[in-house]
Amino acid sequence: MPALAQVEWEWAEAQPFRVNAVATDAVGRVYVTGSFSGTITLGQQQLTAQSTGTDLLVARFSPEGKVDWANSLGAAPIFNGGNSSASGTDISVNPQTGEASVVGSYGGNLIGVPGSEPGDPAVSRMVVLKLANSGRIQWVVRAGTFNPATIGNAIASDLLGNTHVSGSTNGGFNLSNGSTFGTGSRSMFVLSLGPTGQTRWIVGGQSTLGANADDIATDAQNNVYVLGRYFGPFQFGNASFNGDGNTFLAKLANQTGTPLWVRSGVSAGAGSLAVDAAGSSYIGGRAGSSVSFGGVSLNISSGSVGFVIHVGQNSNTEWIRSVGDAASNAPVEVATVPASNGGAARVVVGLTRPNNAATVLALRANGTIIWQEQASGGQSNIRDVAVAPGLRIYLGGTLSGQVQFGADAVGANGPTDYLAALAPRANPLRFNWDALSVFPNPATVQLSVQVPPLPAVHIQLVNLNGRVVREVRLPASRQPQTATLDVRELPGGLYNLRLTAGGETISRLVQIR
Repeated sequence: MPALAQVEWEWAEAQPFRVNAVATDAVGRVYVTGSFSGTITLGQQQLTAQSTGTDLLVARFSPEGKVDWANSLGAAPIFNGGNSSASGTDISVNPQTGEASVVGSYGGNLIGVPGSEPGDPAVSRMVVLKLANSGRIQWVVRAGTFNPATIGNAIASDLLGNTHVSGSTNGGFNLSNGSTFGTGSRSMFVLSLGPTGQTRWIVGGQSTLGANADDIATDAQNNVYVLGRYFGPFQFGNASFNGDGNTFLAKLANQTGTPLWVRSGVSAGAGSLAVDAAGSSYIGGRAGSSVSFGGVSLNISSGSVGFVIHVGQNSNTEWIRSVGDAASNAPVEVATVPASNGGAARVVVGLTRPNNAATVLALRANGTIIWQEQASGGQSNIRDVAVAPGLRIYLGGTLSGQVQFGADAVGANGPTDYLAALAPRANPLRFNWDALSVFPNPATVQLSVQVPPLPAVHIQLVNLNGRVVREVRLPASRQPQTATLDVRELPGGLYNLRLTAGGETISRLVQIR
């Protein structure tokens, strides 16, 4: 637990594209979506935008910040001399397969995507795409109408390979996979697509003055959770509200989209949702006046204050906590900490302080703050934050001037987007077991074990009967370490050298003479 109690900046780098959203997988890689224009270089790849404005971008980086792959999607103008653009809005990753799902927007006709365009090409439409672990685009589904824009705000993957999208529409839309959705004007929607892009279900909620589904998430049982806003009387499934609140949280059945429960509250600035494996929800936002949800309130007298709401598995509000002053023009983003980390932190918050400083905080299960890290110098803000196993934290946003992320200084004359990473001080970023060295083998007097940078490691020498005959423990270190085992009095034969660190165990066969 002490090893997970504090983090430090690991790296930060300026990026040649707009960073709109970040996500991670089970091995700690970071996936990014956004947009770019002109020609950019990412790692060994050079990308040139095909749209007259921006192309949609998806990229994956290693835990050390190196580019694994990048892919893009552009749009052509509907007439000569016209404008076109595409951009990624949100991204989600299936942690088991490494497949990435992206929702975005575009204007014009998408390039290289077969089939007719749904809706009016002159009206902004929604695009959903799924990419393989290699970065190859597997399928693309588009949605549009001849009414005002169809907007996709957020996306979430489940462990069954399905993709869920939340957004807003004015009367419904057509999908390029042949499905249609009709509803009242100014409605929110949740769309569920299967592993190959087929429509599983679409549900909507209506309010007299408008409704929007801002964020979406799933739990380990593949239930779907949606966070949104409404204005005036609101109807979603069997739940109805008379306009006495303006934020809702709903849990939907995975197979049908039927709302299992819907809760409402007064928290106008709520916009970010994260759900842990067990189904506990965390809502992030900012407000200048009191916040109330599910019968629990937080008094805010003035200014712009960031807050987090915790709604338990039973749909009851557990607590609402302030996370301090927040810039009025930047979001407050939340991400849950994977349960496998086992530490005290349950939720991570990314926000921008009023002095334009990107800040990351961790909260305990009761909502109290464990630690916070802040960039210094220049101006920096946060657009999104994600947490990988091992409490590796990624954030993306924009900066200007000279900004210090720990030991890394990132400078820019004007607004420039960035990616940054934090990790526990005593917990290295990645277990490079290939760097493990065991010598001499066979051994007669002593056996040396050189380990790569690791958290605290337990080394055991086990005979073929399963009995531990030698063991040593090394503390956490960001430098290689060497342990020495005295083997002079051991019987000759084969032994199993077992190393355990950070919940991982590997073995090597050694011989004693």
